[in-house]
Amino acid sequence: MSWKGVTVMDQRIRFIAECLEGYCPFNELCIQFSISRKTGYKWVQRYENHGEEGLTDQSRRPHFCPHEALEMKTPSSAYVSSPRRTPPRIEHYYYAAHFEVRRVSRNSGIRWRHRWVQVSSTLAEGYIGFEEIEDGIYNVYFCEVLIGMFFDEVSKIKDVIERVPFLAI
Repeated sequence: MSWKGVTVMDQRIRFIAECLEGYCPFNELCIQFSISRKTGYKWVQRYENHGEEGLTDQSRRPHFCPHEALEMKTPSSAYVSSPRRTPPRIEHYYYAAHFEVRRVSRNSGIRWRHRWVQVSSTLAEGYIGFEEIEDGIYNVYFCEVLIGMFFDEVSKIKDVIERVPFLAI
């Protein structure tokens, strides 16, 4: 006598039948069938929408071809470069003579009196100017824009504009 095999489809149909009977909670039913609740809800949804055909394995292939929008051309064949010209590099800004100018390195910091000062990754490879306003206190500018105040004793730049607080709704 041979053993009767149980297919995946038979297991899914049995799961749906037991789910519809409602004898045990959905969570326990998923544990009995060794599936996650997410998979169980997915099977129930497919059964409600398409009947038993919805329980068959679905293809993971996309339902559309991305090239359809391009009339089946590849993106590289449809590409047209912009006619707009941009300058190769932004002109260097010249600070007034009383400013102390520093170049922000690629890792977004500067050297100030043999100490490392973190600035901003946005200003990497740009120049910033320090204008002394009091002993050890400097206004920090990027071009004409005041970006903060630098305090020499702690080697920190404090923002002029405070950060916007996150509001949980």
